[in-house]
Amino acid sequence: MTAKTGDRVVYVEPRLVIHPVGAAGKGPSVVPGAPEALRHLRDARFQIVILVDAPGRLIQDLSVGATGQAELPAIIPRGSWLLTDDERGCAERRPGLKTILIGPNPGSSRRPMALCDRRARDLFSAVLEVLAQQAMA
Repeated sequence: MTAKTGDRVVYVEPRLVIHPVGAAGKGPSVVPGAPEALRHLRDARFQIVILVDAPGRLIQDLSVGATGQAELPAIIPRGSWLLTDDERGCAERRPGLKTILIGPNPGSSRRPMALCDRRARDLFSAVLEVLAQQAMA
């Protein structure tokens, strides 16, 4: 499923919502709290796209109506967001896409800051930022 022009889309890096190894060393599992955070986006009528090669059961387990696709599309609907935990995701800036880097603040590093539009400490904070920005638009 691809987004249509005018859709509000939030692209989510899979590491934010799926643990590669679940409890007791079993296969992948849903990150605790991820479904609850993403439901706020769904309830605000955002389309949620998890950037994963093979969507499968875990995306269904999120229970938020998310879809999966391997990478960001060539054309991004205006007003879309990318939630990432990797600074390199912010480097993939495209017209219409805003980025939120999720993770601890680097503190007083001499390393240059990533070119992300926003920072958030966790997925829930990032979702609140997206909703706040949408409300102010």
